[in-house]
Amino acid sequence: MRVYIELVFLDNFAMDYLLLYTVGKCWWPAPSRMRCVGSALLGAIYAVIAPLRGWTFLLHPAVKVLMSMGLVGLAYRPRTWPSFFKRFAAFWALSLLAAGALMGAGALAGSLMVSGGLLVMSGPPLWVALLVLWG
Repeated sequence: MRVYIELVFLDNFAMDYLLLYTVGKCWWPAPSRMRCVGSALLGAIYAVIAPLRGWTFLLHPAVKVLMSMGLVGLAYRPRTWPSFFKRFAAFWALSLLAAGALMGAGALAGSLMVSGGLLVMSGPPLWVALLVLWG
């Protein structure tokens, strides 16, 4: 299976931005779009670097949780711990819901693949699903 780094980057950037922006719409004060873009950019770089040889420790679930905490912290700069954990929980809840929706769309489109024990989807079905979720 070929993996194109630009698609990994674009898929992750778009999804991270969508999730951060959506969480921002749920609770006031919403972060600026530039903070969401910067945070999503950091998440996309992480997604590209994590599976590289020598860096696979970044794929550990604890590191992923810490990375998502960093993304939420950078995007929202919450002033209190309850505010941070509320946004963090919303980010993860939306992530899980979106992942389920994307896997379902991929299964219906017939482009769901098994890679390293995980189900993955990229390319046109993912971009159609992203546009639908964004709407």
